Amino acid sequence: MNPRTSPDRPMNVLPPLPTRRTPMPQAEGAFDIDLVSLIAMLRRRWRWWGAAMVLCIGAGIFYIATTKPVYTASASLLIDTRRPTLFQQGAASTPDPITDVALVESQLETLKSRRIADAVVRKLQLNLDEEYGAGKPSSFGLLRRSIVSMLGLGGSETEGESGSETDPAVRDAIDGVMKSTSVRRAGSSYVMEIEARSSSPEKAARIANEVVNAYIADQLAFRSEILQREVTWLESRIDSLRDRADVADRRVQEFKVDNNIVDANGRLLVDQQLADVSTQLAAARADTAQTKARLDRVQQIAQSRQVDEGVSEALRNEVITKLRQQLNEVSRREAEWTSRYGPTHPAAVNLRTEMASLQRSIQEEVTRIAETYRSEYEIARAREASLERSLADQFKNTSLVRQAQVRLRGYESTAETYRALYDSFLQKYLQTLNQQTSPVTEARIITTATPPSGKSWPKSTIILLGASSAGMLLGFSLAMGREMLDRRIRTTGQVEQITNVRCVGSLPITATRGRTGRRLLPPPDKAVPGDGLVFELPADGAASFAVRHPYSQFAEVIRALKVAVDLGHSGGPKVIGVVSTFPNEGKSTVAANFAGLLAHAGAQVLLIDGDLRNSDLTRTLVPNAEHGLLDVAHGERSLPDVLWVDKVTGLHFLPGSPTRRSPHTSESLAGEGMERVMTAAQSVFDYVIMDLSPFGLIVDAQVVSRFVSDFILVTEWGKTSASAVSKALANAPEIQDKLAAAVLNKVNVAQFGSYDVDASQYHSSRYWSKYVDA
Repeated sequence: MNPRTSPDRPMNVLPPLPTRRTPMPQAEGAFDIDLVSLIAMLRRRWRWWGAAMVLCIGAGIFYIATTKPVYTASASLLIDTRRPTLFQQGAASTPDPITDVALVESQLETLKSRRIADAVVRKLQLNLDEEYGAGKPSSFGLLRRSIVSMLGLGGSETEGESGSETDPAVRDAIDGVMKSTSVRRAGSSYVMEIEARSSSPEKAARIANEVVNAYIADQLAFRSEILQREVTWLESRIDSLRDRADVADRRVQEFKVDNNIVDANGRLLVDQQLADVSTQLAAARADTAQTKARLDRVQQIAQSRQVDEGVSEALRNEVITKLRQQLNEVSRREAEWTSRYGPTHPAAVNLRTEMASLQRSIQEEVTRIAETYRSEYEIARAREASLERSLADQFKNTSLVRQAQVRLRGYESTAETYRALYDSFLQKYLQTLNQQTSPVTEARIITTATPPSGKSWPKSTIILLGASSAGMLLGFSLAMGREMLDRRIRTTGQVEQITNVRCVGSLPITATRGRTGRRLLPPPDKAVPGDGLVFELPADGAASFAVRHPYSQFAEVIRALKVAVDLGHSGGPKVIGVVSTFPNEGKSTVAANFAGLLAHAGAQVLLIDGDLRNSDLTRTLVPNAEHGLLDVAHGERSLPDVLWVDKVTGLHFLPGSPTRRSPHTSESLAGEGMERVMTAAQSVFDYVIMDLSPFGLIVDAQVVSRFVSDFILVTEWGKTSASAVSKALANAPEIQDKLAAAVLNKVNVAQFGSYDVDASQYHSSRYWSKYVDA
């Protein structure tokens, strides 16, 4: 951290400084709001928040003493949201979360309604109770009725109220019950907590219990009314559905008859017929194929004229078999006779003739069999063709039936729908009749209200805590508002932020009081003038405080000014202008002490009263002076003739204008005569200290700035506005550019610590006791 801006450094101990043109960092804590500055603000504004605390606590005590006690009784009610709907199959269903919340909130609003309050008033006759406005209509009620009457809204209000509310007393009592009762949901549960407030604990309990009873009675009446409406509506719907179901059933039966739609064993008759024909056709086709195969085989045998043993077995004909046996026997015999007697033997010839006859008989039998097979084949083909025609006709009939069946299904669906609706409505009708005879509601009482043992209001502890909190908040707001409106300079950090130069310290206001301390004696090696214009710094004034108390904190701040000027100056005589924004900020005092301390240190110092409009420094130091700066500047006197010398410190003083006033002081300070005066002074003196006019009001300081090498700004603590100083410096760039240091003057040490925490340590005597006169 930069040592020049460290908050831990003593307030007026000046570290090595930059030149006056170096931009200053923002002073820490200058305008920041932190815990330390907040506590400091509360310390210095304690009267504001203290008064607010006393006022609020007093108001709380007065309220407790004058408020009539109120007692609160509480009852609990459980709401069952599982309410059966009209077409619900079963006792209850799980409600939708959104619908569930809406239903609970609806029941909550029902408990708060005027309908319930009206029932409570009529049951407990609260319209005759003075607490609820009996015999003395409230001013609010009278005002409301007057406004309603003037606006012509009386009819609408009356229509929205029950018949018992036509009486103003009843209406006021209902309003009172609604205001004195509150209903809230216990968390996210289905439990409703009803609280009733009254000046009597017994009455509060009766009202809370009656609100619960009135709600349950209202729910029973509402339930009975709804169920009766359901019964009436269901009866009409059941009659209508029964008629529609009968009509739909008759339409189904008539349509089946008209379209020859007959069911047999769960299947349509046309489907069964189609299946039978298909089966017969398949069998006929198989028979035709088999007959054709036999015919082809027989024709092949007939054409080959060879009937061997395999053919005989294939044909399975007894005639051919016998002929084949005879042929085999004759053939054997013919072979035997031929081998024995030769082929020409008559017996062998006869046998060959017999063999030929047998072969012709076999061929004729095969031809006959072929004709038989051809006849069977034709019959099979005729039967197959007949079945194919029957199948085609059956397909057409089935297609027509199926088309009709589509319409039939629509009729059957309608009939089933009406029948299902009829059964559902009939079941609901029976359930509703059962529910109508059972007095059960969706709400039940969990806790019955009992008279409370203690009052619920006013609660002294809560009210006093609230009043204290309100007082603290009000006091803090007032203190913060007062602090924000206070734009006056209070800390050295503010000065540094505004001026952009180091504020070397703070000069306490107590320094102007007479004090006893170690008196400064003339240095032994310094010649004290014995003739000429001699004066002595006032022994009891603020102008010589640093000289009279060189070991004081005041003197240390003045020395810090010298260090700031010396570090910012390159060499040669120094012309230092001491300025302030407004009069009475102490610039003349600072200039006199600065010049006196420099002279006592051994420097040749000239103090000039350059405030020609108000030569307060001249009147303080040399009230008998007759000539001064104006006389020298105008050439009427020489500089040595008008100089005064302090016989103690050797300080030279040039008065301002003790006996004459000029309206053109700026021209005098800017003229050649003033230039000659400053040239002569710089040739003789090491330091030329000029007490100049307030630059926020008078332009003289800006005019003389061309002769000045450094400016010192004096700002009064707690009086000078920060914005005024900033604006004045902005309007006087000649001064701001040469500003070397600043000092905060007339500081109230007792209050300064509440604005600047470090200041309390700096002004503490336990730190200064070893080094200075505290």
